[in-house]
Amino acid sequence: MRRSWFHLVLVLAMLPLLACNCAMLEGLFQGITSPTVEPTMEAPPPSGPPPTLVVQSRPTFPAITLDELDVPLVITNPSAETRQGEPVTSGLPIPRQLALIDLANLRILDPDGNPVPAQFTPLARWGGAPDAGSAAIRWLLLDFQVDVAAGGSATYRLQGAGGPLPSFPTLNITDGADAVTIDTGAAVFSLSKTDGGLTGPGLSAPIYGGVREPGGGEYTSTGSVQVSIELSGPLRASVKVKGTLGAGLNLRAEPATSARLVGNAKEGSELLVLEGPEEGADFVWWKLRAPDGTEGWGAADWLVLKGE
Repeated sequence: MRRSWFHLVLVLAMLPLLACNCAMLEGLFQGITSPTVEPTMEAPPPSGPPPTLVVQSRPTFPAITLDELDVPLVITNPSAETRQGEPVTSGLPIPRQLALIDLANLRILDPDGNPVPAQFTPLARWGGAPDAGSAAIRWLLLDFQVDVAAGGSATYRLQGAGGPLPSFPTLNITDGADAVTIDTGAAVFSLSKTDGGLTGPGLSAPIYGGVREPGGGEYTSTGSVQVSIELSGPLRASVKVKGTLGAGLNLRAEPATSARLVGNAKEGSELLVLEGPEEGADFVWWKLRAPDGTEGWGAADWLVLKGE
């Protein structure tokens, strides 16, 4: 019998690919609920001394090993559509005493006990940054795919042991000189490092990001951009496209977004650094001189050292 030690309920919205319906996920660590520790009062005689506060000691729990980990994940589909291969994403808190560092043996099993494609990403660690591989994981991001009947539910399980895992198809991310390419196995998509355009099957022309102001002004990402891979995993990838949507870099009289606007440097401009950096409440700032001679403070987030 598995030792019980933790109780958790998770609720998350599933992300349907082509519909607006939602599904819910609930996760439950098997075991007992942590007992509540409350102060108790010893009632004195009516004429006696004032009451004495007695605080009970903190309870202790048995340690658990990774091969004892067994977390039921109940997927509920309230919609009238059957979900097949539906992506599910959820964050899961991990107790310190589990000392989870190595993710190699983690697996998610379907209702029949078969492993399904899954991705595990550390979000936080006990006493370390998320990328500090020697620190135990505190929060873990789960990505997996589920099949749930219309109006039904299905129980998947997160476990820490169970033998070798089968191989599954994975995303392939390529960081090329001109573009970042994502190959899903069924389709190939590309993000241009020149203008941020997205190309892929069925697209007659590249798709660009854009912003529309309340007053009607529109900006698109067809200008200079920076493209970088933020997350690369077997099931989910995140590619960041960073730019000014053609608006250029604002130059201000002081290192703050509330300061007076003194000029604007267009995308691709070469700027001379005069002072800095200065730490502001919102950005790191450099004092710059634009090609037209305008001097002002610009946010470092939209600057790249020439030659990089």
